[in-house]
Amino acid sequence: MIRCVYCYPQPDLIVHETQNLRVVVDPFPICVGHVLVLSKKHYGCIGELTINQIKELQDMADVLTQYTKEQFGHFISFEHGRAGICAATHGALCVHMHLHVLPAQIDIVKALADQYSPLKIKKLDNLPKQFHGFGEYIFYHNQHDRFCFLLNSKPIPPHYLRTLITHARGEPHLSNWEQYQAPEIVNRNMQYKTQLKSYLEAHIPR
Repeated sequence: MIRCVYCYPQPDLIVHETQNLRVVVDPFPICVGHVLVLSKKHYGCIGELTINQIKELQDMADVLTQYTKEQFGHFISFEHGRAGICAATHGALCVHMHLHVLPAQIDIVKALADQYSPLKIKKLDNLPKQFHGFGEYIFYHNQHDRFCFLLNSKPIPPHYLRTLITHARGEPHLSNWEQYQAPEIVNRNMQYKTQLKSYLEAHIPR
């Protein structure tokens, strides 16, 4: 039986919980400030969530990106939908919705648009329409725009978004979370968890 790591996240990674969501620090962070928003129930991507769940996610994402910008000066967020995978125990693989939020001052829009069909969207609630109409997608949000990249049945390589981001940051050694070796970033990210926890408790009701 596959035990999804995002259905059952490590308790020490959990920052905050609401009715349908959990915020956790990324166990393999690209940088300090790298967190994930997970659905409590097992959904494959944002495009599968209900309208009310997406509203709850949008509110959470807005608070997280604003706080990240206040603390670090910039942010990006992304989700690979069902096009990517997340790890499960014993080498099994599963797909569970997780939205990344992290501080980064990079631009990978052109690299994505060179491979996949870009579509600007206003809010996360546009994703179900694209997912049910066109299938797998990549969601990417920088400080200026939100994009849905339609894959048109074209697969993405393993660690694709991490690879684009870490190479753009000049840290290609962090691209493969399965071979992750940066305990100093993990430790500092756990320290960041404490201040983020206090902020979310003050701004997002449980």
